[in-house]
Amino acid sequence: MVGEYNGWSSYITWRIWNDVLSKIDFKEPVDEDQLMEIANDVVTSNFEMKTGSHLMEDYAITFIALVDYSEIAEAINEDIKFIKQI
Repeated sequence: MVGEYNGWSSYITWRIWNDVLSKIDFKEPVDEDQLMEIANDVVTSNFEMKTGSHLMEDYAITFIALVDYSEIAEAINEDIKFIKQI
């Protein structure tokens, strides 16, 4: 799905934010690469690499690659900036 979803640029971006990244209490500013690495680690850590087809892993990695991490980083960094001002 492409297009706006729950205030985010796409369903994919919202889903990674909602299910993976929103659970982390970020204290320092982040960038896109850091967020992508975190998402990749969390999502792919559930795969058993020694058995079966890697189809699900391939789909998960493709899903992760389609996220707008700059949008998420901007939101996280704005929250950090706001909290530090209080």
